[in-house]
Amino acid sequence: MSDRTSFLIERYQAQQQLSLVSDGYQKFDRSSVWSSGPIRNSAIHPQFGFQTSSTLQTTASSTTSSSTTSTTETTSTSTTTSTTPVCAVQIYNQSFTGGAIATSQCTAWNTFRTLLVCQTYSLLTLSGSLDTTGFSINDSAVVNNITTALRTNVTYGPITSNGHSWTVYFCAGGIEFSGNGECNCGSTYTIRPCISTSQWGGINDGTSCTASSQTMSVTVQ
Repeated sequence: MSDRTSFLIERYQAQQQLSLVSDGYQKFDRSSVWSSGPIRNSAIHPQFGFQTSSTLQTTASSTTSSSTTSTTETTSTSTTTSTTPVCAVQIYNQSFTGGAIATSQCTAWNTFRTLLVCQTYSLLTLSGSLDTTGFSINDSAVVNNITTALRTNVTYGPITSNGHSWTVYFCAGGIEFSGNGECNCGSTYTIRPCISTSQWGGINDGTSCTASSQTMSVTVQ
């Protein structure tokens, strides 16, 4: 066989191989390009020793979105303020005549006692024309216990406050209020206007049984 004939035979065979490769590429399922993996088609040319291949691959991407919800909470605070009621000032102030039974003074005393209705008094003073300063109490608990006893006709004490012994007491038919003793002549800071005798008390007069003429006062506030 001549060299030309051999060359023609090899050329024909090479063309046949290329035709087979081309046919294989044309016949693959193109819908597979949407598959999740790569698609390959390859062939080795037997004569020339090269490889033909095609690779198709699709990539899917996803987007994740996140949202944040913000919640605002409002807290309201209310303040309640309590106010202690202010008591009206009550004053008993009467003039007494030595050796005489007190009558109008007793009426005024009973009226004064009915007015002691407040429960938040803070100061009480027993004084008179012979001692304008007198004895005072600034313990509100004691003050209100005294005023309640005077108003309701009950006894209270003796109780010591501000250096004095305080008493609400029944003495010879009437309510007595004293800063140093109860129903006796030695009580020198005592007022008992409704007693049945002329021993209506006295303020800083040395005795409460034969006291001189004077003015006596009880102030509550």
